[in-house]
Amino acid sequence: MKSSDFVIFLSEHAKSTIEQRIGRFELKSVVIPHGVDPRFRRLSSKIAPCPAWLPDEGYFLYVSTLDVYKAQVEVIQSYA
Repeated sequence: MKSSDFVIFLSEHAKSTIEQRIGRFELKSVVIPHGVDPRFRRLSSKIAPCPAWLPDEGYFLYVSTLDVYKAQVEVIQSYA
């Protein structure tokens, strides 16, 4: 991290924890919660209707690529 051009932290806590261990980053870092800057979030008073094919009962939407390290089976078992 110290030799990187720029570092993105997901929280102030993460940034302060790393800075305590390896020093301050000065102008080489930014905190962007959840990796998405607020300028890319659109707020709207309109809520799009749910598609008819969605179940009425609760469901779990898990958006991810399929890969062995993602533990999709465990996610489904935990939800069940």
